[in-house]
Amino acid sequence: EWVSTPHLSIRFDKQSDKFFVASFGEKTIVNEREIANSEPANPQWTELPLNSRIVLNGIVSINLFKV
Repeated sequence: EWVSTPHLSIRFDKQSDKFFVASFGEKTIVNEREIANSEPANPQWTELPLNSRIVLNGIVSINLFKV
């Protein structure tokens, strides 16, 4: 119950060929920078560069990289 649901969303924009992330949880860090929280009904999208590290609540780590 201490983890927000949903915590974040990641989308890929084909037109710009870029990934974007929106945070809905308590704390989301992308490449050592905290990103702003938003509401699930009105996400604030932040560009998510390839080769990024995402940390959720200081516990869960996700690495996004291109092979």
